Amino acid sequence: MDRKGEPEVRRVHVLTVSPALPATMLDQILTSTETTLLEHGADHVWIDPAEPPLAVVAAFPSD
Repeated sequence: MDRKGEPEVRRVHVLTVSPALPATMLDQILTSTETTLLEHGADHVWIDPAEPPLAVVAAFPSD
């Protein structure tokens, strides 16, 4: 647990996708990536604005 009493998570940079791809392709890539990460135990999946464009990041429970 962290200082706030919340479980610690492991933050993982999963992939970076080019924003130049067609919107329908981006949607399919990002949706299937999110689904797969959640199916494999990710607590949360997001695009990190502090990383390069469209950097997909996931938080997994700490081992």
